[in-house]
Amino acid sequence: MHCMDEAVTQDVVKQVNRLLAEFEEQKKLRNKSCAHLGTEALNLAKLTGDKDLITKACSELTHYYSEITNEFAKSIETIKEVMPFYNEKDDAVTISEYYRRIGLNYDYLGAFIESKDAYDESVRLLEGKPDLDERGTLTLARSYLNQSIIYQDLGLTTLTKDYLQKAFECFQKVNDKGGLARCYISFGVFAHKNGDTEKALENYQKAIELVNGTNDVPPFCIATANSGLVNAECGRKSEAIECIEKAIARVRNQVNKHFELSIYFLAGRTYQIVGEYELANKWFSEAENCYREMGKVVENFDIYRYWAESLAELGKHREANEKLLHYIKQREEMHKLNKLAEINDTKLRLQLEEGKKEQELLKKKNAEIESYARKLEAMNYDLTQFVHVASHDMKEPLRMVTNYSQLLTRSLGDNITPEQTDYLKFLNDGAKHMLNVINSLLSLSKINAVEHREEVCMNDVLNEVKQLLHDEIVKNNAVIHADKLPSVNAERTYMVRLLQNLIGNALKYNESKVPKVHIYYKPSEREHLFSIADNGIGIPAPYRQKVFIMFQRLHRNHEYQGSGIGLAICKKIIDSLNGKIWIEDSPLGGTCICFTIPC
Repeated sequence: MHCMDEAVTQDVVKQVNRLLAEFEEQKKLRNKSCAHLGTEALNLAKLTGDKDLITKACSELTHYYSEITNEFAKSIETIKEVMPFYNEKDDAVTISEYYRRIGLNYDYLGAFIESKDAYDESVRLLEGKPDLDERGTLTLARSYLNQSIIYQDLGLTTLTKDYLQKAFECFQKVNDKGGLARCYISFGVFAHKNGDTEKALENYQKAIELVNGTNDVPPFCIATANSGLVNAECGRKSEAIECIEKAIARVRNQVNKHFELSIYFLAGRTYQIVGEYELANKWFSEAENCYREMGKVVENFDIYRYWAESLAELGKHREANEKLLHYIKQREEMHKLNKLAEINDTKLRLQLEEGKKEQELLKKKNAEIESYARKLEAMNYDLTQFVHVASHDMKEPLRMVTNYSQLLTRSLGDNITPEQTDYLKFLNDGAKHMLNVINSLLSLSKINAVEHREEVCMNDVLNEVKQLLHDEIVKNNAVIHADKLPSVNAERTYMVRLLQNLIGNALKYNESKVPKVHIYYKPSEREHLFSIADNGIGIPAPYRQKVFIMFQRLHRNHEYQGSGIGLAICKKIIDSLNGKIWIEDSPLGGTCICFTIPC
């Protein structure tokens, strides 16, 4: 890397941007003789040492090699040339994206092992990193998706589903519609292969809705074309043709020929199934032309088999025979090139690797389960002993303290001094507080994983809790509002205790003239999300985890009475339902406690 004068650097940057702008225009025209513009821009960018400029120039040039001239090896070579300008500590996202692109190019070359290794390295650089920004999350999501496609091509269902689910969750985090659409397409392909055509169509429709009206053409066209194929197989000819025509209308003049030929193949296959053999012949021919433009042999040699069948239906038997010979020849050439052998070898390696990992994981999990079972058994025994002690050996002496303090008060009568009155009051209050703590601990110990669940109407639960807290609500002139609440799969007594504790806290820790509580509800496919917001004193952010721990109180007992176990009970109830509970800022200005319950 050279050091350059600042003025010279600025001139070079302008020159690079000018070259890239011209390069971009030529790319739009699909000019296959303009590589020198991108190469010169990248070489000048390297002289400046400006990573952002290098990244921009490299991205443009590698895109040109991959999508315009189909020189995939050159694309890989270009990326590897700029790698030394970055370091893993500061540029992990950029390096991860470079490895992902290397994987894509190896995939185009049919080098599946190299492709998989590149995707693995891309994921390794970002997976598990805390506070990953939007760009990093997107890169990780795309690498997961690329991995899932590789494993799907190799027929490794378990790994495919795992990586596809990870990709979907990452795309959800950043609300990337294009990425989510591509995941739904893969979900649709899975369903189609398993014979669930309605589920396949449902997933393809979700993909279409996410990108319809946007500039993200590939997922729209692929989902629409796949919908056409499924409709054709289901005998819905008009729907099938409508879908295919929509896909074809938008696929024309796309830069990515791999994507274009996929649509043409799906069009040919769809028209063949519905009996439109002339149109099938046309689009199979277009798919073959795409391969020729890319300078590649037809990898999907099923094109020739389906094409031959269509031509035979048209009575063009000589041409059908030619295509069938192409099909046979192509398979032989694939064997000569060892491509199928490489795929089988890759399958074997990955299956062995998957099996080994699963065995190790299973062994580890079994050991963890055995250890956990032993600990749980010991904890249950200790808990049983505690319940006995708490219910008898601890509560009985406290009752005696309370009773004898009352007897002492009576016996002293009018002779009792103010000081003695205070002492006895402290004694009485302390005993009552201790009894309250013990009763709360007993309640906490009795909450276990819910085994016998039922549909519980949360609106009815809320009405019951309002009755239980009626005196407190009237006394404080409080106002409680709620969205329309759903029914949840839980135990009713737990739900009553949960809302009673949370609403009771919202009223207790509130110094407003008119305490307000609002229960918000937001549904989703997997869980119910509730938020109980108030206009009370609030909980500072550093203490929002602490308050769910037993006896971790933020206020002294004389300020706000309580056992310090209420939120711990709430957490245990939600944990028993496999939900989550946390605290956020309240839209009303106080505290907002959120919790989820699985559907």
